[in-house]
Amino acid sequence: MVGAAGVGPALVNLSIRAAAGTGSDTLVTGFVVRGGVLPLLVRGVGPGLTAFGVVGPVADPRLMVFDPLGVGVASNDDWDAGPVRQTAIDVGAFALSGGSKDAATLVSLATGADTMHLGSGAAVGGQALAEIYSAEPESIEINGALRGQPGNIQDNVFQSLCIDPRDSNTVFIGTETNGIFKTTDGGASWKRSRKGFRVDINKTGYPQIYEIAVDSTRPGTLYAATVAAPGPATGSGLPVLRSGNAGVYQSTDGGLTWQQRINGF
Repeated sequence: MVGAAGVGPALVNLSIRAAAGTGSDTLVTGFVVRGGVLPLLVRGVGPGLTAFGVVGPVADPRLMVFDPLGVGVASNDDWDAGPVRQTAIDVGAFALSGGSKDAATLVSLATGADTMHLGSGAAVGGQALAEIYSAEPESIEINGALRGQPGNIQDNVFQSLCIDPRDSNTVFIGTETNGIFKTTDGGASWKRSRKGFRVDINKTGYPQIYEIAVDSTRPGTLYAATVAAPGPATGSGLPVLRSGNAGVYQSTDGGLTWQQRINGF
């Protein structure tokens, strides 16, 4: 979420490093704007990652931003200097080389759920960094969602993302059928956590992790809101929701293990 001013300490940037390619391999990042129109700097970095030792960056990243109706409202292929460069300086983003194939643009978005699509302008993809900066100093960025293949956790569809308010290097990503992945080093490495999540009645998938929340008052306590893993409806070809493994789950050990909490539902 990106929200209005006056709410205390602020996290003003969402950055996700992941594999980006073409078609279904496009890296999709979702975010929510609230409280009115908000100016943003969005960037898709590929060649600029080589300065940080990243191997195999996407050579020609291309980005598009879509509003809640799915209408494209901004795009860029090969960033340009000028206002973009100055805004990057103002928000504290690392510098991009002039004339590089990285993508970056400015866009103002109203209240609603938006998405940023980051793909490759060439047939071959690679590692990319999707970034969303608030260009309004007093706004906040507190949550987002990702569909892609971050880091070393390939072949998963990602439904939710949560940043620990105590440590921005600790991030939790919820998957469609494979539990939760956690990083404590800013995405350099990931570990899967699904102990305690119940498999569906056909034993083919874990519940879909729709949302993750960190309890800011109790260290190590997290909650995951889940829906049943989708499966085929016999004869119809349409997906249905399996029952029994969904609901709210709680972890009290930093996401290592989980317990289903459905009393009262």
